[in-house]
Amino acid sequence: MSRSNTIGTDRMSAGMQVVPVMVCFLITGLVPLAFVTEGYSEAVESGNLPLCSCLGAFGGVVFAASRMATSTRKHILVCALFIVTAALIIPVFSETPLAMGCGATMLGFGASAAMTALVPLLASLSSPAGLAVRLACGAACGTAVFLTMTHVAWWAETTAMPTFGLGWKVIFMLSAMLSLLALTMLAATPFEFRQEARQATKRQFPVSEAVAMACVACIGFSLLQQSMTGQTAQPPALNRSMELLSSLIGCLVAALSLRHLPARFFPVFASSLALAGTLLAALCPSAEITAVAGVFAGFACPSIMAPIIAAGIRIEGVQRADRTSSLLVGGMFAGMLPATLHLGATVASGIEICAAVYLLYYSIFRFSPELPTDFKHSDTNRR
Repeated sequence: MSRSNTIGTDRMSAGMQVVPVMVCFLITGLVPLAFVTEGYSEAVESGNLPLCSCLGAFGGVVFAASRMATSTRKHILVCALFIVTAALIIPVFSETPLAMGCGATMLGFGASAAMTALVPLLASLSSPAGLAVRLACGAACGTAVFLTMTHVAWWAETTAMPTFGLGWKVIFMLSAMLSLLALTMLAATPFEFRQEARQATKRQFPVSEAVAMACVACIGFSLLQQSMTGQTAQPPALNRSMELLSSLIGCLVAALSLRHLPARFFPVFASSLALAGTLLAALCPSAEITAVAGVFAGFACPSIMAPIIAAGIRIEGVQRADRTSSLLVGGMFAGMLPATLHLGATVASGIEICAAVYLLYYSIFRFSPELPTDFKHSDTNRR
């Protein structure tokens, strides 16, 4: 076989390895299902399920981080997907507060463990320049799933859609099938990894990136919780649908921008939109202005996570991506806590503005857009 044919075959093989990883990113869009469930289930009190999901997420991060040294990333991800599938099956058979709480906790646990293992797995399969683009595409996949499930829940509850007697809970059955698909594809795919050997740099620990991830999650989930408030079996609120659609568009724009424009451009642009959205929501609380603010922040929040995570990986390198991923995903779920505590409107607005200000500061002064000069590449295999 000629050299050109060998290179083409290697690229095709590497592309096929990325496909099941991108399918696994669909599962990340199931984390906010706790917010959707509260609008339809009469068995749970407001705020309980998101809080259970958030607390379970911290356990998932700790579990994944503790197993990284003894298990492969693929094995951790398979285990996490098993837990996610079980969590999605529980509400299908029972709607008691205990069952719904256990399901939300297990969903948060499994999804956070999966995200913690997904980031270093994708980093090992990607070149440093292409990591942020693939992360943005993965965020688009997760956003598309959540947008679809919010509308499917309403259609199943209010129309003659075949739901096998489950009503709005059909979203859990569909999500479980999606999780099983991701699990099957992942288990059937052998992986060959790319590793980077590098020396120490001045910044040894991506603390700034972890704080930025917490700020992004604080803004995004606070707006999501506000748009979900008071929603029962009604058509998904227009502002909520606009937020999710703008998030999907933002992730796609981020993928194109990070590929063709300077790396610092999109983080600065997105953080500026997030700050504008939070200021509009706080200063002009009318329904129309709030909807516009939600669109601004919705565009910025999921999409800016990709360059932040990629920057954290660049600081420590792929060989330490496990630790970096644990810190960044943990920071993200820490940022979810204010959205689950039902703080007052004034306090919540103040927290969101502070988070947006720090995000803009990070994008301008702390974001690392370039690879370190001592970043050397070598292709090796890892179990």
